[in-house]
Amino acid sequence: MSPALTKRSFFLFPRDRAVKAFVIDEYNLIPKLLPQLINENYIYKATLIKGGNGTLWEKVDSIVYEVRYVTSGPDKCIVKVAGEYHLKEGITLEEDDIERNHHTNKRFYEIMAAYLVANPITYT
Repeated sequence: MSPALTKRSFFLFPRDRAVKAFVIDEYNLIPKLLPQLINENYIYKATLIKGGNGTLWEKVDSIVYEVRYVTSGPDKCIVKVAGEYHLKEGITLEEDDIERNHHTNKRFYEIMAAYLVANPITYT
């Protein structure tokens, strides 16, 4: 087993507000509060321990995603998504499973991109 460390922080506001600020709107909040931390590229790493329905979740315990948002000009960016699959014991993953998951992720980002293009002042 890998070593693990858990730290707790207590805040004087509700959980829902913390999730909205720290997770959902993190990329808007951090530049406002800590502009010195911002550079041209953002990297977000998250572990997904439960997903949608499908055969993939019968095979994996978790997927660690690393999402990189890379500047590609003044009004453009590239989103790179890497997935590290942690398989259930004795299970092998087929290339088709990874491709289907990649297609789902790509579609998710295409939907978000279409929304941002249709709503140009949102998240500016």
